[in-house]
Amino acid sequence: MRKLVSRYISTFICAACWIVSLWAVSSGGASAQEIAVSATRVEAGADFAISYALPETDPARSYKLALLPLGADTIPASHVVSSPGQGEWRFPAPQVPGNYQAVIALLDAERPIRRQRVQVVVSPTPGALTLPKESFLGQEGTSVSVTLPEGRQYPNPWVGLFAVGQNMPLGGASVGDERLSWHWVQGDGSAVNFTLPRWPGVYEFRLFDRSEGPYVLDRKRVTVTPPPQPGILQLDKETYEVGAQVSVTVSPDAKLFAQTWIALTRAGREEGGGSILEQRLHWDWLNRETRTWQFAAPSTEGQFEVRIYDGDGQFYFEMDRRSFDVVAKPEEGAIKLAKTTFNVGEVIDVSVAYGTERGQYSSWVGLFELVDTATGGNAAKSVHRYGWEWVGNNAATKLTAPVWPGNYELRLYDRDGRHYMLDRQAITVVVPPVPEALTVSTRQLRIGQPFEVETALPPGRAYPSPWISLTRLEAETSAGGAEITPRAHEWHWARTDGPVTFRGVPHPGRYRVRLFDREGGGYILDDEEIEVTVPVLSGAVQTDKPRYRTGEKIKVAVNLPAERQFGGAFVGMYINEETGAEGLKYGRNRIGHHWISVDGGPYEFEAPATEGTYQIIAFDRENGGYELGRTSVQVGATPVDLLRLSGRSFQPGAVIRLQTRVPTGLRLYDPIVKMMHASYVLENGVLAAEVPITSRHVNRTEGETFEVAAPQEPGKYEFRYYDRGGHFYILDIEEFEVAALGPEAARRDHSRLTPMPGEGRRVTPNRVDDPGETPQPEAERREDQPETGPEDTSDSTEAPDAERDNEAADPNSDAPVDSTTDDPIDNAADDLTPDGPKLQLEALTEFGLRAVEEIAPGASFRVRVFYPLPPKEAPKAVQVGLQGGSTVTLPLKADKNAGVFVTDVMRVPMDGGE
Repeated sequence: MRKLVSRYISTFICAACWIVSLWAVSSGGASAQEIAVSATRVEAGADFAISYALPETDPARSYKLALLPLGADTIPASHVVSSPGQGEWRFPAPQVPGNYQAVIALLDAERPIRRQRVQVVVSPTPGALTLPKESFLGQEGTSVSVTLPEGRQYPNPWVGLFAVGQNMPLGGASVGDERLSWHWVQGDGSAVNFTLPRWPGVYEFRLFDRSEGPYVLDRKRVTVTPPPQPGILQLDKETYEVGAQVSVTVSPDAKLFAQTWIALTRAGREEGGGSILEQRLHWDWLNRETRTWQFAAPSTEGQFEVRIYDGDGQFYFEMDRRSFDVVAKPEEGAIKLAKTTFNVGEVIDVSVAYGTERGQYSSWVGLFELVDTATGGNAAKSVHRYGWEWVGNNAATKLTAPVWPGNYELRLYDRDGRHYMLDRQAITVVVPPVPEALTVSTRQLRIGQPFEVETALPPGRAYPSPWISLTRLEAETSAGGAEITPRAHEWHWARTDGPVTFRGVPHPGRYRVRLFDREGGGYILDDEEIEVTVPVLSGAVQTDKPRYRTGEKIKVAVNLPAERQFGGAFVGMYINEETGAEGLKYGRNRIGHHWISVDGGPYEFEAPATEGTYQIIAFDRENGGYELGRTSVQVGATPVDLLRLSGRSFQPGAVIRLQTRVPTGLRLYDPIVKMMHASYVLENGVLAAEVPITSRHVNRTEGETFEVAAPQEPGKYEFRYYDRGGHFYILDIEEFEVAALGPEAARRDHSRLTPMPGEGRRVTPNRVDDPGETPQPEAERREDQPETGPEDTSDSTEAPDAERDNEAADPNSDAPVDSTTDDPIDNAADDLTPDGPKLQLEALTEFGLRAVEEIAPGASFRVRVFYPLPPKEAPKAVQVGLQGGSTVTLPLKADKNAGVFVTDVMRVPMDGGE
């Protein structure tokens, strides 16, 4: 039964070489044949082996082994094996390099059973040639030793001396790689002798492994130079002027070869790192008949050499050299000037005259700044050239002085490229001032007033970019005290064809108008001092009336001069300056503002919801500025009828219908109606304060009707209408009572803590007129009668009467707003007599103590007394009258200001309370 064996290739590494094993399957049921090569890459002629393993077969078979060129069709019987088992066939590798294959086949077959690729190569043997040196003289002899490595065959090794192939310098032809001489060699380290050619050049020793073979195992390049001939060059002298004629003579005893040439070279000098720099400047073939060479000395100073060469134009076939020096001498006094000090931009006349002994080139004169001496470890700055002109000997030219003052230098050079300086001359450039160059239209100005400046600049000097600046004269300091460099408030380019106009100075003070000759600072040619003041304006801000209700429109007119508006004049409403801890400042306590237009308004403000005195102030610009004018207005609240109830007395839990109204001309924010338990006094005298029960936000644009349940606890209650959320300003109060269901409970003494809107007890200084109202004693009320609202004529707890229902159809129809001229806020205390004291009432508000004309019960207040002249004796007290006829005497004490006295702060008494 045939057994199929998978074919595979296994690769393993031994110490000396790679062994590749190949296995095959016999077609007649025999075991597989195996061959292996000692290496897949082998040197030509090196020892080579093919290992094999043959199985036993029946009948017995013979095999043949061979190493064939890759692609060969016929397999010769190079080695025949008839016995089974293992064996090895050893033989030298082929001498011809290339790709081969090791094969095993049946003796009578031409198709290999297995094959293995092998590459035969010829590798170089660097270091096989040994020479005593690399440079030789013509026809000098030398020995060449040859040592070949073992382990390979060298059929016929030999060494040859070759001329290196090269291109001809002229004509484009080339010289072949020609063999000049040769010798067989042993390769065991023995030497052979050669004689170098007579002709200078580059040659090469080459080692070959076989006769006429193309394979070079090693090579060594050598140079052949002619023997030196010191002293054959002669010069007429050792030092020459730049451009002078130099004559060179070659000795008649010198041995000249086929191609002799002579060259001028800069003497070698050591560069950074130790290398030598040599530069050939000029060369020519030597005339063999005259044996002379003439040339112009270099145009630059230095040490130079004349060298003679032989050998096809190569540098290193040198026979002799001679050195000489080239110098350039200055010509002092060659520059001639009429003066040495010039204005900036002034024309400089320059004359030049110097000797003719030296070479004449393209001389020129230039204007340079002086070298700045290095200090503090800094390198000297580079020298800048400001101008130059070509100028011949005994000729003249013109230059222009720089626009910057300082010390400069005129320099005369003998040629282009700033090479050798013949002469130098120092000059000074100055910037003198120009008195009366500025003319200012006026030296006394109002803030913001435009003015004109004229400029007159004399000719004959430079004014690079003249400009005029306006700068504050007084030094400013920072918050920490450091001085701030004055900056220009305004500037303009100077004009000589007419005046320039400055818009005006935005701040008062002393200023300086300066004329500069250039931008970026520069030099001041002239200056003028001006003074700017702030004029006092009266009547700049006006309102349509002095007093307003909260939310009412305040119309403001502003009359401003046009030149006082800088960057956006505006008018603003401010809280009274006395309410601020540090007084009124721009942007502090400002409620609103309007930008001022050209027509001056009018501008509308909305009276604040907080009662008090406010300032309307106009400023000439945003972000600071100066005040143009002001006026004050007073804002007060007017009580209105905004709440109506369906009754005044209700059973516990009964339905209470409420109707709200919206006032006209009065601003509402977030109105809310609150039910409050009224305050009362217990039997032991303890006060039960007001307690909120329920609340409801109502519409601020239209009236509403809604229902609430009466409290279960008997007693007095009230509904309050607030203009905004939270406990703030109460516009209306309606009281009602919840009756007891059983036997009537003991009545409690009602004590009002919060005053009724508009009915607060007036408190005024006793001797101050009150033109708005004549005090009347309070009418007696029944204990069960409501304090405000119409008298209740119905016992119904379900709905208002017909008349009230009709009113409810239009909640806004009759919501009254007090439009009389008797506002709650009147003028401050009037004078009793022209020379008498003034009395001012001040109430404690959320903004501090401020002047008022009435206060509610429970509020804190004080009285301030003003005397036109300090009295001889200080007043001791002031009497304060309360509505109803009672008075209070308050002691006075001196204020910090002379002629002013003030009381301590106290509270207004309340009925049944304090």
